[in-house]
Amino acid sequence: MPDLNELKTAIIADGTVDASEVDQLRNAMPPRTINRERADILFQINNAVSGNNNDPSWPVYFSEAIASYVLDDEATPGVVSDEEAVYIRDNIDSDGKVDVAERALLERLRSKAQQPVPPTLTTMFDKYLS
Repeated sequence: MPDLNELKTAIIADGTVDASEVDQLRNAMPPRTINRERADILFQINNAVSGNNNDPSWPVYFSEAIASYVLDDEATPGVVSDEEAVYIRDNIDSDGKVDVAERALLERLRSKAQQPVPPTLTTMFDKYLS
């Protein structure tokens, strides 16, 4: 199996995430092992493949992994902190479009995060999920 950077480079080069690549990502980065560096990698991949013909398992894995990074941390378990909300917003808005994987992430956060969520995230829910 290629290392994480090789896998990221290969996915970005071909412009789509196929089922095999999702499996490789899931094995290399199970959802509960996501840290900021790994979340950044997933957002980089997603931005590169956004709107392309990705395997249906990609938005599922992406949303699970990023939600786990935000909700399973030791500092604020189950809660989206203000800093995490800004991180999510900045990454989703970075390419000027919201795709299927990012919508799946927002849906997952809306359903799993303890309420209330920061206003930054509420604004995103209203803007992209209404």
